[in-house]
Amino acid sequence: FKEASPDEKFKRFEPIISLDIDKKEIKPYKGMGKLYLTSRPPIDTIVSTDGSIYGGSALSFSDLMGDYTFFLMAYQVRQYRSYQFSFINQKRRLQYMVNAFQFTQYYYLSSYYDPFYYGRYETHFDAIATRKITGVSLSTFYPFNKYYRTQASIGYYNYEEDYLYPSPGTYAQFLNGSILSASFSLIGETTRFKNPYGPIAGNTFMLSVSQALPVSSSFLQNTTFEADLRKYIKIGSNTLFALRFKGFFSRGKNPFVFYWGGNNQVRSENYYSIIANEG
Repeated sequence: FKEASPDEKFKRFEPIISLDIDKKEIKPYKGMGKLYLTSRPPIDTIVSTDGSIYGGSALSFSDLMGDYTFFLMAYQVRQYRSYQFSFINQKRRLQYMVNAFQFTQYYYLSSYYDPFYYGRYETHFDAIATRKITGVSLSTFYPFNKYYRTQASIGYYNYEEDYLYPSPGTYAQFLNGSILSASFSLIGETTRFKNPYGPIAGNTFMLSVSQALPVSSSFLQNTTFEADLRKYIKIGSNTLFALRFKGFFSRGKNPFVFYWGGNNQVRSENYYSIIANEG
């Protein structure tokens, strides 16, 4: 580099575009203001050869600062439809969310989850039962720091099943009715992830308890506790030792039933083939 002489003068840099700030126009950000579409909404439409219609979309709106977010989702599978509307306020440390939804779950014979039969002989028409869940809830979130937070919620939920196959006695664990439930959770997350492998170090835990409020004798009544603890110990750049503990129980007049097995749970068992209210 050439050294500049002491007497050499340099011109001040002037940008191509300059802006003048009018201090009179500086105002504090108040309220929600205008809402903007956060991303391009997906539009899914499928008509299968058996005449089934699938389709739906989701919309998300937020203000300029991301303090307020509205989410709307609607999907259809055959004659069943799923809806969800959510509003979340993240303006302050204590955040809250209002959520209203209705969706349908499908239940199948255990053979449906075998890839050999699923890919050759079975379709979604083979569902032996469906379960429609409608609910509205109010949830609050309070982070202690970047890693730990608490969650609390209260909500009303209605469960309604429809047997498509004439053997309802086999699925006596289904619950028909309504419930008003309050829950509290303590959650921690220090897990670090490495793309594309997943978690590589840290730990995750969730402790949750929910209590059905005795509004009426016709409402479902139970007490449910869940614990999920995970620990990841890094051994090498792409190697780790993973530990997981999962515990749950639901007791009372109408205990909830949990489904377990397959995937990253108990790989020696078929998907959701372990059914119990304590485990």
